[in-house]
Amino acid sequence: MDKTVIKVTKLFYYPIKSAHEYQKDEIKIERKGAINDRVFLIVKKKDLTPISFKNYPQIYYIETKYEDNKVHITIPFEKSPKTFTLEINPKAEYPKENIYKTVTSGCSCDGVSLDNNLNNALSEYFGEECLILYCIGERFLKDYHKPKMMHDLKENDSMTYNFTAPFLIITEESLNYLNELLAKRNEKKVEAMHFRPNIVVQGGSKEFWEKSPSKFKVNNMVFRNIKPCTRCMVNII
Repeated sequence: MDKTVIKVTKLFYYPIKSAHEYQKDEIKIERKGAINDRVFLIVKKKDLTPISFKNYPQIYYIETKYEDNKVHITIPFEKSPKTFTLEINPKAEYPKENIYKTVTSGCSCDGVSLDNNLNNALSEYFGEECLILYCIGERFLKDYHKPKMMHDLKENDSMTYNFTAPFLIITEESLNYLNELLAKRNEKKVEAMHFRPNIVVQGGSKEFWEKSPSKFKVNNMVFRNIKPCTRCMVNII
């Protein structure tokens, strides 16, 4: 294990995939990722393909607030925002007709549609009939469509609606290096949240240190480095 001492500087989670980020002083984590991270996915009803920032940038402005076992989702309509409150119970039994299986990057997952009024409001917001699904299953990384890109996978490694892994970790050193290059080109500075990480750390021995160690430890949690992040073409939010 790399002996470099790192310090956590920022923590993020994203309740709705492709939507607004939230910075926290602490996040609770489990095997398939940070609690409440990317547990909602908005999809087109006709083919269950995801509504993403790339094609629907207005998704970013949808806000989410957790309160005990409830989640409040606010859609920012221009004239008057609308807020919907959902009861969340991952262990509940849901009607089969409300459960939808989505497949992204080769990994499938069951999600449940919880509120038709919310679905209708989202359809109006996007101009496309859609559903918002709450993850009630898990997507196994062994099913990823490019398995050769992964290493040190375990049989039960899984995630919710994340893209390729349950956590994304980046370093301040990498951000600083990138911003130095951007400054030389008179381009706008970027921040950590532009890359949508869960954990930002400081103390890597050099830029892109996060690509190197096979394992690293934060508090008492050991993380395995299964692959470098594949960057989305849309990185300015």
